[in-house]
Amino acid sequence: MLISKYEGSRSFQTGIPGKQRPQFTMKKSPLAGDYFDEMDHRKREAIHAVLAELASAGVIEVTWPRFQEGRQVEKVYLNFDAIPRAYELAGLVPRAEQLRRLRQVLAPLASHPWEWVRRWWAGVDAALARRRAAGLDLEDLEGYGELVKVLLALPELDDIIPERIFSQRVLGDSKAFEQRVKKRLLALLKRYGPEEYETDEEYLDSVGLTDNPKMVLVAGPFIIRVGKTTVDMGELPGGLGLAAHTVRAMEITAVAARWVLLVENLTSYYQVVQGGSEGAVPCRERGGGRGLAVEGPEWAAEDQEKTVAPPCFPGTVGSADTPAGETWRRPAGLVVYTGGFPHRGVQLFLRKLQDYRESPGATARPPVYHWGDMDYGGIRICEYIRRNLIPDLQPYLMDVTTYTRYLPVGIPFGDEYAARLRHLSEDPAYAPWHPLLQAMLKHHKWVEQESMGPGATPPVLPP
Repeated sequence: MLISKYEGSRSFQTGIPGKQRPQFTMKKSPLAGDYFDEMDHRKREAIHAVLAELASAGVIEVTWPRFQEGRQVEKVYLNFDAIPRAYELAGLVPRAEQLRRLRQVLAPLASHPWEWVRRWWAGVDAALARRRAAGLDLEDLEGYGELVKVLLALPELDDIIPERIFSQRVLGDSKAFEQRVKKRLLALLKRYGPEEYETDEEYLDSVGLTDNPKMVLVAGPFIIRVGKTTVDMGELPGGLGLAAHTVRAMEITAVAARWVLLVENLTSYYQVVQGGSEGAVPCRERGGGRGLAVEGPEWAAEDQEKTVAPPCFPGTVGSADTPAGETWRRPAGLVVYTGGFPHRGVQLFLRKLQDYRESPGATARPPVYHWGDMDYGGIRICEYIRRNLIPDLQPYLMDVTTYTRYLPVGIPFGDEYAARLRHLSEDPAYAPWHPLLQAMLKHHKWVEQESMGPGATPPVLPP
């Protein structure tokens, strides 16, 4: 009790004994219940015996009310010069020593290659130097030692790695990361990391960790080369899933797509790839160009009159463009599933796509669009991809007109969510989004991609 008071005092913070010693009043102390128990005076006698022993050792000083000496304790003081002895008698490691040891454990992070880790370390180290715990558990040096090992190992990863394999490799136990380090790492990423993500999974992926490897889902006409093998991906109805290792080894040599569409959510991705809905009919049958026209009240006639070249996806049957004996036709666009913030495999694919688009030998440079939720996350995902991967990325079906059309199926949000949107609406980096953000703040609703339904599957994209 006295040691705790000392550790919370200014005398401990400065390392200089103050005018007032750590103390407690018996009547207000946790001992009061036992000390003043009139049914069992042996408790008071036991407390007196312990206090007398500590006083004779010079650790404490006891004061008594007038005429009550030896009968009722008034106050107990801890002597500054006896503090080391007090720790020894209590069987405790001095707090100053705990702080010193923790600083030593964290010291390797001072030269960490990631700025945000160095920033966290600098703040914590400064607090520990001032004899403040900085919210850390001083009793868990081993746990912070494991955290340091993990933080030092992450920049060395060449590829995404399953958590358990990483844990076995770095900590010698396949479950140690999940059980003892993961929670702390996530807390650091969320508070100090360079990017704000939507899920724990995305935070971990950003540093190269995953529960299980993920595929890159893509559909559309493009050609890759791996070594001496060339594969035309446009010949695969429904698209395919590429492993990250495949993406790393391949080179995109041709893209026959007239446009590229990045889709945030899996349901919407499949709707786009499969052609939207059963209401889809060949555009030639409706007087349009090659592609799909999607029937439904969601798209007004005046909107359809402005169309140029709707996308065409696998699953369209009976078109004049379909070769005899085939039940599908080559899609006009390339569709990529991002799954929220794109994981490392998708990021690598998009970088290779951008490399192709920027290469002198590219036969075409198809425009790239992003279609996602009209919400805080969807807007930030689109900006993340534009800022880091596709500089000329354009949002698709993420505007005030589309938002207003689907407002009846919008999802209400509260003040806390509104504050996050307001923050974006005041950020110059999100200036192109300000009209949509202001509309969302006005109606206090966000629109998820899936709620727009099959009828909202993009009916038109520029050729």
